[in-house]
Amino acid sequence: MARAAVFLVVALSLLGVAAAEVAARDVLVLDESNFKSTIDDHSKAYFVKFFAPWCGHCKRLAPTWAELAAAKVAPEVVVAHVDCTASRSVCEEQEIRGYPTLKVFVKGEGKEKYSGGRDLAALSAYVQEVAEDFKDSLASAEAKAADVEAAA
Repeated sequence: MARAAVFLVVALSLLGVAAAEVAARDVLVLDESNFKSTIDDHSKAYFVKFFAPWCGHCKRLAPTWAELAAAKVAPEVVVAHVDCTASRSVCEEQEIRGYPTLKVFVKGEGKEKYSGGRDLAALSAYVQEVAEDFKDSLASAEAKAADVEAAA
């Protein structure tokens, strides 16, 4: 009986690790080679976590961040992260002073830093809000383009 219990605990632990690794694959990794070109993509908004691997708060947020990415709450918003120890110049350019820093980028421009709750429900709600704002800005841009075309 004790062997079965130990086996069950080990199996569930491995399953949890495997699930976390799969979810972590959904987080887009940004670095010095792709940060600028990625956030300049006008077809998506980017919710970016700037972190350091040694940071305790970052370590605690990591599984939730991976779950957020895996949930694909809104297709218009890509969940990404930047390791500031490996991509120091990106973090300096973005004026990152503490870890983790969460920031939205729309059409290449950084918006306000996110300062809300760090649980999955709060982050998901924020992603939905960003997606709605993003869709509204796209609709507004399309309407302006149509007005210009009609006036020509």
